[in-house]
Amino acid sequence: MEPLTLLAGLGKLLGSNVVGSALGWVGGWLQRKQDIEVKVLELADAEKQRAHELAQRRIDIEIMDREIAGRERIASIETEGKIDVAQFGAIAEGYKTQFEGEGRVAAFSRFIRPFVTLWFVVASSALTIAVIVLAYKANVPFTVEEWKEWISYVLAWTMFQAGVCIGWWFAVRNSQVPQLKR
Repeated sequence: MEPLTLLAGLGKLLGSNVVGSALGWVGGWLQRKQDIEVKVLELADAEKQRAHELAQRRIDIEIMDREIAGRERIASIETEGKIDVAQFGAIAEGYKTQFEGEGRVAAFSRFIRPFVTLWFVVASSALTIAVIVLAYKANVPFTVEEWKEWISYVLAWTMFQAGVCIGWWFAVRNSQVPQLKR
């Protein structure tokens, strides 16, 4: 066969519908394969994007939780402060009105309060001194630190009782029991 005929036959074969269809099919298959690979990459990127957005939302929720807790704490502190101010205002109002009132009972109460308070202070101080002197004379085996601690307890109790007396006699009596906060 001559090279010219061979080329002419090859050209005829390549120009036929069968070869064109086959080439179109192969090209379409390659294009589809490339489209699928791109789609897989797009889906992986979208998954990473959703995971990133989800992580951001979780962080936002944590920040909001902390912010809400902080606001609640501030509101609680402000409320406690307002309650304390109201209580001290009531005590101050009680001090203002302690010398008001009509009748013999109010006058007697105003007259006797300072003497009773002074008697409580003197009696509790004398009792405190007597207990300390008796413990010292009895040679109670305390270390210096134990003596300091014991005396501070006794003095704290005495001052507490003095505060109770002053509050009772000169302040408005609160109907609610105070609660210790830690």
